[in-house]
Amino acid sequence: MSKNKNARPDAATSEQAAGTDLAGHVSTCNFTTSHCKSRCLIFDRLGIGPENGKGLRQLSDETGQDPREVRRQIARERKAGKLILSDNQNGYFKPSSEHEIRRFIKSMSHRSREIAAVSRAAEDALVKMTGQATLEGW
Repeated sequence: MSKNKNARPDAATSEQAAGTDLAGHVSTCNFTTSHCKSRCLIFDRLGIGPENGKGLRQLSDETGQDPREVRRQIARERKAGKLILSDNQNGYFKPSSEHEIRRFIKSMSHRSREIAAVSRAAEDALVKMTGQATLEGW
């Protein structure tokens, strides 16, 4: 028999019910006031776990902000240390496990490598184009 005890079966659900994330942050925003509609953090609007994710359109509707501004706000909050995870299937959410955070980090790292590769290819094409005496099609 293992010496390690299993976690309580309701451990994750009790955290979710309390509205806390992995770091113990609790949402304190009251979304019913017009002041908070656009000024509250996106982080405070999110549920815990991918099953409680919110899409960009939903966040845009909730905040009254343009989707581009919502994305910019998410980027600012992420840079400030808020763990806002996302995936194509579920939208934006707070993590419910270390595994979700690791999967998100891996996904973002892969995206950054892909973007860097495309940028390098464009730079190489530009060098080839500008090295020619005449640029066809330009």
